[in-house]
Amino acid sequence: MLEFTLKDDDLDAFFVHHVSNAPHLVSRNRRRRWIWFGIFALLAVLLYPSSSPAALVFSIAAMAYLLFYEPLNRWWYIRHNRRINSGQPNLARGHVRVALSGDQLHVEGEHASTVFALTAILRIEESTTHYFLYTGPSMAIIIPKLRSNTETLIQSIRDAKAVA
Repeated sequence: MLEFTLKDDDLDAFFVHHVSNAPHLVSRNRRRRWIWFGIFALLAVLLYPSSSPAALVFSIAAMAYLLFYEPLNRWWYIRHNRRINSGQPNLARGHVRVALSGDQLHVEGEHASTVFALTAILRIEESTTHYFLYTGPSMAIIIPKLRSNTETLIQSIRDAKAVA
């Protein structure tokens, strides 16, 4: 059994990891970045012959969009996450207990508890500070790497999933 307290920083860590690694978000963000760069660059090229100051403005906007889209997008996702989780009571934060028994993972929080079959865990991803047990395309059980027994629990889950 593993016990820990989820805080805002843990939720932010999930969103940053998810935005940076989820295939559907990575491809959408890459596509959006190049589309907007192309629009601004095209406007700059179209306005260039008239020697309009707008051509310079659109050129700068195109380069700024290309250079700063990724960090600003990550900031936007974190801001959006904080807005979603700001209400009271916050069901995502608080004391959490995770235990593995047989082919089931028991997750108990302050406001709710659930039991997952190990087959419901689609993938296990890891950042430098957390493990994420994905149960859907954008939903995961967040487990901070706080204690030495965290690695033991994750390895037990991996082993049990391999057998199941």
